[in-house]
Amino acid sequence: MLDSANSEALKVALSVYRHPEPPILNSISGEEEKWNKLYPLIVEKKCKVVVLSMDDQGIPKTMEERIAIAKRLFERLTGGGIPSENIYFDPLVLSVAVEPDAGITTLETIKSLRSNFPDSHIICGVSNVSMGLPGRRLINRTFLTMAIYAGLDTLLIDVRDQVLLSSIYAGKVLINQDSYCLEYLKAYREKKILI
Repeated sequence: MLDSANSEALKVALSVYRHPEPPILNSISGEEEKWNKLYPLIVEKKCKVVVLSMDDQGIPKTMEERIAIAKRLFERLTGGGIPSENIYFDPLVLSVAVEPDAGITTLETIKSLRSNFPDSHIICGVSNVSMGLPGRRLINRTFLTMAIYAGLDTLLIDVRDQVLLSSIYAGKVLINQDSYCLEYLKAYREKKILI
């Protein structure tokens, strides 16, 4: 994944990228200046791409506004030949310490993205939800399992947080993404599950 807020840095990184698998470019949005700089490169290099649910007006407050942006950008990307499975939607997680409805808005957006774009991926920075609060890991773990249930399938997480990873194994069992609990049992036997 090539990740930078600087579109010029992303352009340079793409120009020297040589791996046979296309990179995931993080990110593009409905911000027209950024779109105009990156879209031609994404189409030319056939990149996978993270799509932020925002535009020149910033991050929308409602799920409906975020989905409208996602639909518009999806049409533009697929119209340029980017397959839907190469699109990773980021619903944009805000801190509940600043925006009390941020958690529920994100979860509703994830659920709607999954419904509208079943072949695409959904990714987000889970830890953003707890920014500014004590006990962040507890909030992050709880939010992550809820987001997986809503449709999140690609994770940006702290892989050193063994309790968080344990929550992922448990959450997948509860929503039938781990048939017969095989992954959970294997992880438990390998002492990867912390209780």
